[in-house]
Amino acid sequence: MSELWLNIRNAILKALRPQGQFVVGNLPELPLMFLQAGILMGLCTLAVYLTAILGPSDPPGAAAVLYNEGPSQRLFFPIYWAGYFIIFSAFRFLALMLLGGNDRTYSATLTISVYAGLPFMVVGAVLIMINNVIPYSLHAPDGIALVVRVLLHSLVLLVGLGIECRACVIGFQERFGQTKRRAVLTWITPTLALILVALLILLTFASLGPATGVPAAGGGS
Repeated sequence: MSELWLNIRNAILKALRPQGQFVVGNLPELPLMFLQAGILMGLCTLAVYLTAILGPSDPPGAAAVLYNEGPSQRLFFPIYWAGYFIIFSAFRFLALMLLGGNDRTYSATLTISVYAGLPFMVVGAVLIMINNVIPYSLHAPDGIALVVRVLLHSLVLLVGLGIECRACVIGFQERFGQTKRRAVLTWITPTLALILVALLILLTFASLGPATGVPAAGGGS
């Protein structure tokens, strides 16, 4: 049990105290990274699943968007985060190839991205657990309470995202020798790519638009 908590502590500290954690020769090997990240992801998934089972169901009539998802749907938590780490790391690796850096490898990019993102994942899990116990829909009749809660949750997510950004930037600087500006661009590349894809999809649908042909009014004789 002590070794379990030691792995969790070491994984979190790499993001909270990133200085010196990702230099060449000090970067954890992939098996250790997978072990530590897997343990933390498994515990978060278990906590999310249990609170989904024990939490109250949403009251009838709540807006569909505020429904509390069933426990089985919460098992997608690890799938989502695994995809997040793999895909975002791939975009960051492509950015590294374009922006430059020393000894660029996908494995090193993945390792830094995972360790940097673990606190963000924990924050996400905690917010889901809170929603499982106190569903958003309980505040649906009270617009002010709902807005305040959404704002607070958004603020917490931004803090988690800020921790990820800081750890990634320091990691890319230490491991790949990037400047701070290039490290920030490398970190944000996946987000910019998603925004671009979303805009392209919106523009595509907008260009299709509804049919403009309007049948003529009853013709006169």
